[in-house]
Amino acid sequence: MNSHLLRGNSDAQLIRDFVARLPRRSTVADLDEALQIASIRATTRLWQHNQDVIAFAFVDDYNNLRFEIYPAHRSGQIAEEIVAWGVSCIRQRNRETGQDRTLDASCWTDDAWQIAMLEQAGFVRDDFRTLRYARSLSKPIAAYPMPPGFALRCVEGDHEVEQLVGLHRAAFGTTHMTVEQRLA
Repeated sequence: MNSHLLRGNSDAQLIRDFVARLPRRSTVADLDEALQIASIRATTRLWQHNQDVIAFAFVDDYNNLRFEIYPAHRSGQIAEEIVAWGVSCIRQRNRETGQDRTLDASCWTDDAWQIAMLEQAGFVRDDFRTLRYARSLSKPIAAYPMPPGFALRCVEGDHEVEQLVGLHRAAFGTTHMTVEQRLA
């Protein structure tokens, strides 16, 4: 087994192919978008065995350790390496920003191995949960009238991205969305 930093688009495609082979849905949401963001690409590491990707990990811009390990290759060694990688990324980020941020992680609530792995590494379980909603698009979505004076339209191009980011920040009361993320 060996590991290396993301080397470019070919490695990003290897990660996409790896995720497609997983026996269950990945915990890493919006992977394609994430792999286009330079700061995330800089923290992305792949683990391979006989040229096959068996795991990957990155630390996103919100200090979350995002990773997947193929079930047949789950072991203490790879788990320790992934956590160590995440810790080193956060330490580097803290040195660069002068902040003292912690590393977070998440997983499915029914993944006992991953929960145990994270707790053994010192992560503490939180009551916070993320809900994922889905709706079939095989039937039409009911039309809901817009309030008078409002309209819904697509963004017309890159020249509107700064306005879109401003709208997002105002709507959600956060500064997390950036122009780079919207362009990804």
